[in-house]
Amino acid sequence: MKEKNENSSWRNPKDIIDYWYGQPMIQYNIFKCLKDRYMTIKPNQDRILVRYNKITSYGIIYNVLRKWNTQKDHKLYMDITTWKSMPLFSYNTGGTRQEQQKTFNNDFEKNVMDVDLVIDIDAEKKDGKKVNLLGTIERAKKCRAFLRKYNLEFSVWNSSSNGFQFFVTGEEFRKKLKKSTRKPIKKVEEYIKFVKKMKGVYPDFAVYDLRRIIKLPYSLCDGVVVMPLDDSQLDRFDPMDYTPSQVLQDFQLRNRGLRCRK
Repeated sequence: MKEKNENSSWRNPKDIIDYWYGQPMIQYNIFKCLKDRYMTIKPNQDRILVRYNKITSYGIIYNVLRKWNTQKDHKLYMDITTWKSMPLFSYNTGGTRQEQQKTFNNDFEKNVMDVDLVIDIDAEKKDGKKVNLLGTIERAKKCRAFLRKYNLEFSVWNSSSNGFQFFVTGEEFRKKLKKSTRKPIKKVEEYIKFVKKMKGVYPDFAVYDLRRIIKLPYSLCDGVVVMPLDDSQLDRFDPMDYTPSQVLQDFQLRNRGLRCRK
């Protein structure tokens, strides 16, 4: 495993944002991921989430993050749902959120375009600590083989230094599994049944909710880049290959996208 070799100026959270999110190719790749989706920021280790209902240009991403430049441990997320009209929910669990939820449910079919399939593979744990990265990679490889069995086009990225998320668009799932419904709520039920067919993967089923969020590709999480991976990169995944400075040194990021394949 490589030794971590980061710029010493990264002790200042503002410099982290400037160094990584100030890169035009990073901004552009993130912007492409956010079409018709929310971006959500978790600015620190608390349970507070801040949701931005639409990112209209990639420069806005950088400006939004600079607002949180005193928070070193921020994380970025995107929805698993794509929206025609994107409602804004309060994270206050009081009456305001209940009213918003009621309105959202009444107009649900008008708001939602589609919901995507995400398979979230967390690292194995022992005594409350994440362990056995190789075992997690093996589970991810089983998931990849399962999706290829159905000829589904997918992407996969590391969700942290020791977990992975597989991503299949709702349109792709509907196209390949001819009986798939167009109704978003029913589609979530289909996804659960579909994923339960996998053996030896043990995914996190908490992700199957229309309001769930997943890690935003090309963002930072726990000191590593959430990086779309090709097959060889998944098979030999080492988090030290995906520190920001290592990625900028080793990868061609222009129009890199999500590395979709079958």
